[in-house]
Amino acid sequence: MTPKKTAQRMEEDEQRAIKLRAIIERSGLTIVAALELFNSAPPPLFKPYSLSTWKAFIADPAAARRRPVSELVLERARKVLVPPPKKRNAPAAARAQKVDHER
Repeated sequence: MTPKKTAQRMEEDEQRAIKLRAIIERSGLTIVAALELFNSAPPPLFKPYSLSTWKAFIADPAAARRRPVSELVLERARKVLVPPPKKRNAPAAARAQKVDHER
């Protein structure tokens, strides 16, 4: 593996770790609660992640315990931990127009 590919992979991993940290923060959950929700959400995982592994995913890049975050972990975290956007009500003018048509 060339140094360029290694550096690129490290950068990609760091970006996924940053995204995972942001997802956890946006969820408003603690790291432990986020992990519990991540592990218990359907579809069930073959082997749930440990707290140690979960923390290693978001550890400082220079930390010895750092583990790479896969794209699959990141996708599952997005689906499980990020609430769907709230549906916004139709603007008042559109509602008023709807009422006029119903009369």
